[in-house]
Amino acid sequence: HHEFSRSGGSSWNTWVARVDVAASVPCADIKALKANCKASGKIVAKVVLFDASHDGQTVTVAIDGTPTVVTISGGRAVHKSCCYTGAHTVTLEDPAGCKPAVNVSCP
Repeated sequence: HHEFSRSGGSSWNTWVARVDVAASVPCADIKALKANCKASGKIVAKVVLFDASHDGQTVTVAIDGTPTVVTISGGRAVHKSCCYTGAHTVTLEDPAGCKPAVNVSCP
């Protein structure tokens, strides 16, 4: 029983470490932050990665400072939000400081 709990504890530690590593995608793996606003007022924010190695992980994008966690799929994370008018700012919050903010203008 003693050995079982020790190995159980060690598996748990490994699992926690793996989650920590996956918590943030490295800046070097982020190719671009793109955003535009459709005629309908829908803002489309896209985080483009160099490859699909981070699929299943998440990034955080914000529109005017309101953050949304987006799951990466196929080497990109796409967030669509409606409905906006005028000028808005899209930022990549996590990983932070990787790409400059993108300003979009909605009808």
